[in-house]
Amino acid sequence: MPSIFPLLTTSVADLDIVGDYFGLHRLAVLNNPVPLGHFAIEPFDIAALLFLLAIGVVMFIRFTRVSREQARTAAELQAAREIQQRLVPASLPPVAGYKLEAVYLPAEEVGGDFYQGLEQNDGATLIVMGDVSGKGLKAAMTVTLAIGALRPLADEQMGPAELLARA
Repeated sequence: MPSIFPLLTTSVADLDIVGDYFGLHRLAVLNNPVPLGHFAIEPFDIAALLFLLAIGVVMFIRFTRVSREQARTAAELQAAREIQQRLVPASLPPVAGYKLEAVYLPAEEVGGDFYQGLEQNDGATLIVMGDVSGKGLKAAMTVTLAIGALRPLADEQMGPAELLARA
């Protein structure tokens, strides 16, 4: 749209040339410079200024749109990070005869790896580790679903194969 301003000015100048050819000298007014104090501004200069202003407006609108999108994405990632920090425990429950340690450092803001130490009714501890395909927000949400499916099943005293099949 902004590129129309110089095109229109050129078209008006062409009308002046065509008018001159056919003896319509009144059209010459369209191509006359506009006096501004000691200076005269050509119609094409006005069109170029309008073009630059329009480009500036378009750039400003796009910049604000991109900024809003980045802020929204950052807020979503921060919310996902907080959820993931609550779902993936900082430490595993104690298991007699073993020393268990774990740390979770995702490659991006959030990730698709997870582990859980789920204490069962008979005193045993079920340790689950997994890696969801992919990275980022989509993988983190899939981890949330996986952990949500595993937690209630852990209380049912089943072996790993049956647990995975039911999950």
